[in-house]
Amino acid sequence: MARTAWIIGGGSGIGRALAQRLAAREGFTVAISGRRAEKLAETAGDNPAIRPYPLDITDASATETCLAQILADLGGIDLLVYGAVAPVRMPVGEYSLADFHKAFEANYFGFVHLAGSLVEPMTARGGGQIAVIGSLAGYYGLP
Repeated sequence: MARTAWIIGGGSGIGRALAQRLAAREGFTVAISGRRAEKLAETAGDNPAIRPYPLDITDASATETCLAQILADLGGIDLLVYGAVAPVRMPVGEYSLADFHKAFEANYFGFVHLAGSLVEPMTARGGGQIAVIGSLAGYYGLP
């Protein structure tokens, strides 16, 4: 049975490299999502095993629609890799609650919503794997 992966944040960086590796060396069909459709298209290139699905993970309705489309197109998801990131960079003491809210929508709540929606289809297939990409960049010290 062909394996299918869905990489959130597949248009650049680690997500892009992982999508290309899973498709080329591991035999996966890979759905990739992110906000920048042009970056997703660059990642997919001419490889029919990598399929772009543009998505703003902070939009719960769009996430449900995208998930349903991937399930219809590819038959299921065996591996979810969540690599969405909305970094918050600002000088010490100049904190913006609105910026932190945006970051949590993408970095945390987007994952929670997606994972909750994906459990049922993964369970129906007999299981699956979920991986979250994190960064130590958030652990730098403040003066």
